[in-house]
Amino acid sequence: MKRTLATWGVAFSLTAGTIQAAPASAQTMEEADTSSRSSSSSSDDGSSAGGAIALAAVTAAMGGGALWAVQQGLIPNPLPGVIPGPTPPAPAPALVPPRGDCSPQAFNDALWEWRDSNRTVVEYCDGRFAWVSQSQTDWRVPFEFDGQRWGIIRSSGTTKTGMTQGCYNGIELRNKGASDNFLSRLPICTPDEIGYSPW
Repeated sequence: MKRTLATWGVAFSLTAGTIQAAPASAQTMEEADTSSRSSSSSSDDGSSAGGAIALAAVTAAMGGGALWAVQQGLIPNPLPGVIPGPTPPAPAPALVPPRGDCSPQAFNDALWEWRDSNRTVVEYCDGRFAWVSQSQTDWRVPFEFDGQRWGIIRSSGTTKTGMTQGCYNGIELRNKGASDNFLSRLPICTPDEIGYSPW
């Protein structure tokens, strides 16, 4: 608000400075002859026209300057419905986490035991999480992509019923962004199986 008032004050002082007021001494003095009156009245008419033109020019410049300052966001908009404000910046694009390669070779490179395997089968892969197995075996491994490489997801515990196998914390994986389709393929630990190991 102070900037707006300062801008208006400067513009007013410039405008008032272009209007030529008669000095007080001239008001008390009488003009002696009519010829000087006619010449002075013609010069007053010229200065009045010049003053009006100067006033119009300063007003136009001030209005244009104010419009520019509002649009640049330098001063607050005094008339939001009348003067268009600055265009809001475009929203920043949402960061999309990088996705990993879902080819079998990518998982062969991630697990050294599978380096030369031609039996790697990608059962599920969304670029962030993958469920990969070796055909004709029961070897299945969940992977998570960390933004640069695939890494094995370590089990959170061991199942206590059925076939003894590693199980995973479904809540923790869901919080990391794992889909239901991925989680449905994993053995999920019950609360008492998390951290349990019979070995």
